[in-house]
Amino acid sequence: MLICANCQFANPTDYNFCQRCGAPLAAKPLLQVKLMPINQLELVPDAYLPAANSPAADLPTTAEPSSQAADSRYQVSTVLNPSKAYVVDNQADVRSPLQQQLAKLTNADTVPTLETLQSILNLPAAAYPYLLLKDAAPPLYDAWEVDETTLIITPEQPTTTPLFKAFSTAIDPLQPVYWTHLLTDLWASLEPIPQWRSSLLQADNLSVTADQSLRVRQFTLPSYQNSYQADQAEDPVHLTDAQFSIPQLSDLQAFLKSLMAQPHRGEVATLRQNRQLILAVTAADTLKQLREELAVIGKALLSTPAATTPQTNPQTSPSLPRSGFKDGFKDTSASHSSTSNPKDDMASVDSSADSSIDPLESILLGDLFEVDESTMVLPMKLVALEDAGRTEVGRMRDHNEDCFSIASSYQKRSNNHTHSLQARCLYVLCDGMGGHDGGEIASQLAAQTLSDYFAEHWPNLLDGDTKADDAKAKAALPTEDMMIAAVKLANQAIYDLNEKEQRAGHERMGTTLVLLLLQGTSAVVAHVGDSRLYQHTRRVGLKQITTDHEVGQREINRGVDPAIAYDRPDAYQLTQALGPRSQENLFPSVTYLDFSEDTLLLLCSDGLSDNNLVEDYLGSHIDPILRGKKGVAAGMDDLMKLANEVNGHDNITGIAVRLKIGPDLAGVRG
Repeated sequence: MLICANCQFANPTDYNFCQRCGAPLAAKPLLQVKLMPINQLELVPDAYLPAANSPAADLPTTAEPSSQAADSRYQVSTVLNPSKAYVVDNQADVRSPLQQQLAKLTNADTVPTLETLQSILNLPAAAYPYLLLKDAAPPLYDAWEVDETTLIITPEQPTTTPLFKAFSTAIDPLQPVYWTHLLTDLWASLEPIPQWRSSLLQADNLSVTADQSLRVRQFTLPSYQNSYQADQAEDPVHLTDAQFSIPQLSDLQAFLKSLMAQPHRGEVATLRQNRQLILAVTAADTLKQLREELAVIGKALLSTPAATTPQTNPQTSPSLPRSGFKDGFKDTSASHSSTSNPKDDMASVDSSADSSIDPLESILLGDLFEVDESTMVLPMKLVALEDAGRTEVGRMRDHNEDCFSIASSYQKRSNNHTHSLQARCLYVLCDGMGGHDGGEIASQLAAQTLSDYFAEHWPNLLDGDTKADDAKAKAALPTEDMMIAAVKLANQAIYDLNEKEQRAGHERMGTTLVLLLLQGTSAVVAHVGDSRLYQHTRRVGLKQITTDHEVGQREINRGVDPAIAYDRPDAYQLTQALGPRSQENLFPSVTYLDFSEDTLLLLCSDGLSDNNLVEDYLGSHIDPILRGKKGVAAGMDDLMKLANEVNGHDNITGIAVRLKIGPDLAGVRG
């Protein structure tokens, strides 16, 4: 039921307006509550969940809120079974108690340590795996205990494909390899609480998302070492590790073997590939070795396309490209490797029984234990792109000398199996300086010159354009020489204007520059001055791509201590800028980037980056844009408002580009 804020009348959860007074009913998130274990606590429709540590017998059975605010927060909507129900949060505009505690101890973009979780007062142990696997488990909305029962509240889960079904209907041989590798990531992440690994050994508890990520539906109570403990346990959630049956590497291997033994119902036969996988999972003695073997299989599949499927028609059979697996996922198992031995009854595949050993199997048999790296990713593609630029004059200036320019070209493609986006984009940000109106003229002239140059030398040609007669040139980013030539051309345009107007000293016009050209999952950056480019991802976090061209940084590059370098009175004076000097004295920085995961790029003038604004407000203003909790346009509006309050002494300009990256299975099959 939904309680009307105006008259307190209880309305059905699917109503938009109050039945009594007609007031709009505020939208409230539909959540799921799970009881671990059931014990005496009973879920009753329209009742309110009891507060932490309150007696289970006090659970109200009517829709009237109790006198305690905590008791009236979560209201049962629909009971799914004795241990699970849908609930409504009647205080959705206020962070849950758990979210408030976590916000004080950890950042939104970091995974907390077990020690951090154990320091949270009254946090149930059943909440630990949800927080340690926060990117693969349902988001934990709230968790608390009532007597001997733990209540776990999570949002509704998105639609996913069960893992068994994914294995049996895989459309590409690389998919099972990739999912298996992701499963070893999750296994390693639960090393601090290994008893909860039992939830990773239930096929119906694992699923695959549309972007090929692996998800855990829920965490179930670990099994006991013997039935007597199960009968005697009064508080199973708080048993010690010694009382639980700790899953071993051999259990993971047996589970993987059962997945690979599933009959395949798709169009692509994977029996030969499954044989190679079974060989790997039965041969490994440690988790690290298992991951290395999976990496070898993935790379071998790409380098030996004939080994992946039977060749019924050599002229028309699909093949895999001979490249595509590149370093990208950091090996998380290095510090969590298991030393468990495989079970004796796990039979490895006898390749000698096959008289026609294929090239892939030959590679596996010869080099399986010689690989040094255990990273594996699928080739990636751009799935979605969103950008927005903003500029403000600030609170202290009477005119705006900053300038930005965005030129984007997109082409979407979708079919039954895949979705892709081709994009070719140009982003320019300039912060001008010099004399009356000089900075404004310089920044606009630089932006226009660069836009015109790349419109001619790097046109926005995509596959559907009739002008695209040179596929290689069309797909490539500009070379470093081309980038430098473009920047020097912009410099020359401003320099010539300075000479024509006989400007001298501080009257000479100039501008900083940060220039980004993006093509698919790659980009190139050119940079002059102290305008910056930041890159933010979930895995790496925030990274400043450009290095400021200023006196203090120059001294640091020479080996001077940073404190001494920036103690100079001229520390923030620019050493590079467009326009004041001829191109012989200009040395722009050029950097190439590749993206293998969702990424937020932020171009900014110093009015936005001053006073460590980007770094200090990463969690509140930057990370929500990356994670899609806030749209790029709305996020930039909020960021500019913040910068106006913190750095309003200068003009403020920023461009945000959010890239959504996913596995390129179509590219692998091609």
